[in-house]
Amino acid sequence: MWVKADIQGLTYESLLAWVNRGGSMPKNLEISSSVCGRIDRNNGRLLCNRNTCRFYNPALTRLLKHAPAEWRSVVLNCPTPTCLIRFIDSLNEAGHRTGSNSWNSVHSFQMIASTWNGWIDREARGHSWKAFSFLPGSITSFSLHLPGYPDDNDNDHADSDSLIDAQIKWPLQIPAELLHGLTNLQLHFDSPSIPASAVFTALQHSENLEALEIDLSSGVFNDHMHGALMPLYSNRNGVSLPKLRRLHLGQVIGESIQDLKLIKFPNLVDLFMSFGVDGFVDESEGCETFSLDSDDTVSFDASALANFIHGDPTSPSSLQHLHIKGASFLPGALHHIIRELHSLAHLKLEWVSLVGDAKHDFAKLIEDKPTPLQGLRTLEITRLKESAEIPLLRAFTEARGIDLKLSVHDREEWEKGDKRYLYLAGIGLDSEDEY
Repeated sequence: MWVKADIQGLTYESLLAWVNRGGSMPKNLEISSSVCGRIDRNNGRLLCNRNTCRFYNPALTRLLKHAPAEWRSVVLNCPTPTCLIRFIDSLNEAGHRTGSNSWNSVHSFQMIASTWNGWIDREARGHSWKAFSFLPGSITSFSLHLPGYPDDNDNDHADSDSLIDAQIKWPLQIPAELLHGLTNLQLHFDSPSIPASAVFTALQHSENLEALEIDLSSGVFNDHMHGALMPLYSNRNGVSLPKLRRLHLGQVIGESIQDLKLIKFPNLVDLFMSFGVDGFVDESEGCETFSLDSDDTVSFDASALANFIHGDPTSPSSLQHLHIKGASFLPGALHHIIRELHSLAHLKLEWVSLVGDAKHDFAKLIEDKPTPLQGLRTLEITRLKESAEIPLLRAFTEARGIDLKLSVHDREEWEKGDKRYLYLAGIGLDSEDEY
């Protein structure tokens, strides 16, 4: 069910009638607004309409808290921080009704704050307040899309503090007891500077996570010297997530790997990592390159990436699925990263570049003793950036009975606008259109 908060004349009775059409089935509810009240004419920024804010509507909060319905998931897309504050105030005013448990039936909650100009920091104004203390304790999955870099020309002064304070000092403001109950957490950043203290402090309370997704949008971690993080960086104990099975890291840059190594995942099964900006994977410029050469000051350390992917060095890797997207590997780097992944069953390399003699890394895997990657069942190399043959790749896969799918990115055809890829093995001579 989708509800536009800025619809005039929205009533609880009309919403309830629509909800009841679904009978007793669990419901998914999304509350959003393309414009809350008004747009600043100077820069087009969304601004809360203050006293007539569309999210300060008893019909919405009554629906969430009092409707005789089970909410499986709720998505809240508030265009400004002030809208969220007013929505929370309205929730609190709705109170509790005996016999109604709809609000505490929510299992999944998504908060979209991507249009905000900054973060909420009422503590700076003398108030003790956490942005997400209003969430029901029943949720096990939480997704948060955070705003980009705060704007110091913000005209909606109730929304954010100064540029520096809002960016460096913001906490995620997720209560520890809520984090403790989560099995799935998604964080999406749109800022070039990401507060390490916010991320890792939150993860310290999230020991029951089974799935974690962080999209860094090519941002860099800052505030490493924050008091709460000093023990983590000084003794490398890190943040232990013993139940984590799936880790998705999007748009990572090479220098962030040292920070991400603080995350400890002894039982990880599925890992996805994309490098650079996902929207520009076709561009050769700016691709993250990994090298084993310690004197290489241009590329990033392949050993650091290998150590992160392997996890705990004192025990065998439990990883079964590995998907790497948008990276370049110099000779020996890819071989070093994957050769010790003894549990690996599925490997996917997407938009990768094997520079120079790096194409011989699969030949090295044949020569290695004892035989590496004995459990590998599928190898998918899609949109390889070079059309040159990979020596002994077919011999490597056929000897182990590995299903191979290989496609080469035809840069010349792409530039002509055909956007086609040639499949050389596996599926066969099919073509794939990419738009």
